Amino acid sequence: MILFDSHCHLQDRRYGSVREIIGRARESGVANMVCSAVNESDWKQVRSIAHSYPEVIPSFCMHPMYLQNRTGGWLERMEELLKVEARAGVGEIGIDRWDKRFNDQEQRDIFIDQLMLAKRLNRPVSIHCRKAWGQLIDIVRRTGLPGTGAMIHSYSGGPDLVVQLEKLGFYISFSGSVTRDRNHKGREAVKVVSSERLLIETDAPDMLPADAPGELNEPSFIRFTAESIAVLRGVTVEEIAVLTTENANRLFLL
Repeated sequence: MILFDSHCHLQDRRYGSVREIIGRARESGVANMVCSAVNESDWKQVRSIAHSYPEVIPSFCMHPMYLQNRTGGWLERMEELLKVEARAGVGEIGIDRWDKRFNDQEQRDIFIDQLMLAKRLNRPVSIHCRKAWGQLIDIVRRTGLPGTGAMIHSYSGGPDLVVQLEKLGFYISFSGSVTRDRNHKGREAVKVVSSERLLIETDAPDMLPADAPGELNEPSFIRFTAESIAVLRGVTVEEIAVLTTENANRLFLL
């Protein structure tokens, strides 16, 4: 069974040996992983991991929760990095209204800047959105998405938004949160996503699936999410593996 982790953070300081994590992922059938940055300070490490492990696809960004850490000229440096790294995506970018400390207008402006950069370079985008669905939909209706496509990472909306997001061209990715019985909204949403728009991810080291061992999530645990989604959609886990891998290949590799 071949799996594709559409969003993780292998550069996270909580990890010990990235080599061991990648090794366990390979043994579990994970063919590819998208390693997403969160700010300037980890771009170098994300790039290094991707160069060391060919199955890792890098993604660079300024995350909405880390905007205060940016320095002058960051967007220009990000553009130069993306031009050098031809396989790289843009993400995770977006809007977060869950934490009221963040400035809404600043988040929107920087999100649009990065989205437009992704469009210019035609790179896949990974989008973080919490409690800002109306703003996200309004922005994307005005700007459009890159031709390669975009995904909503670790989807936290309900089933009612799925049709709108798919019409805008989004893939919708689910993390380990969907394995938890109390996540009623997410578990209903995963049932209505179109087969050609469904993705899975770990968001490792966070979003540990309900039955996974230990305290930190990792790409090898993507199978727990695949198994839960298979049960919720009434299909086999092999079917989920095939269609989500095909979808991720189309977004990130083709």
